[in-house]
Amino acid sequence: GNPQVMTLASKDFETFEYVGVPWKAKNTTYGPRTECPQMFQRGFVSKDDPSFAALLISAPQWYQNILFVGRLKGNGSSFDLEPAYEDGIVLDHGSVYAGQTMLDTDRDRRLFWGWVTGPANCGPLCGNLTWKGVLTLPRVLQLKPTTNDNALAPNYVVTWHVAPELAALRIMPAVLDQPYVVPAGSRGIPVGLAPNVSGDALEMWVEGQ
Repeated sequence: GNPQVMTLASKDFETFEYVGVPWKAKNTTYGPRTECPQMFQRGFVSKDDPSFAALLISAPQWYQNILFVGRLKGNGSSFDLEPAYEDGIVLDHGSVYAGQTMLDTDRDRRLFWGWVTGPANCGPLCGNLTWKGVLTLPRVLQLKPTTNDNALAPNYVVTWHVAPELAALRIMPAVLDQPYVVPAGSRGIPVGLAPNVSGDALEMWVEGQ
């Protein structure tokens, strides 16, 4: 059958009471089962409309994290999806799996981490796959109201960006002040284009034509 998420309630985390099934897949787009479900509100939704909630699931068939947005009702017994998010949105169009979030109570924000699994074999570009299994950088997940006048556009949009504290890790900025043409068929990051660039973790801002 189609995958579904069940809600349980507990006052002591020892005994649990069945509440309901707030979400059930309407199709098998993301495979016959899902994993790592998490439903959350605080830090993600606007305080002006706290009825919104998010459901995060992992789809093992594609090794991706899918996010649904809707309105939570009945103590978690029902979850009315927003039309723009009925099929969910993929947070990473790559191999990032088992995503989970935590609430940063100091800043009242929702932080997301995922597990970088990567393809089965991506050759020398992956450095013999030594990076497989690491966690992504923490990103801030937010639901923000839109200012789009289009009646067909969603009233709210999901945004996610790397936590701003990570800017402190940036060192030795380098700028390539002339265009670079990538040779046909080449893969990987060109070496020696800019001065003082080294290390095994680089952040790049690229404009393509």
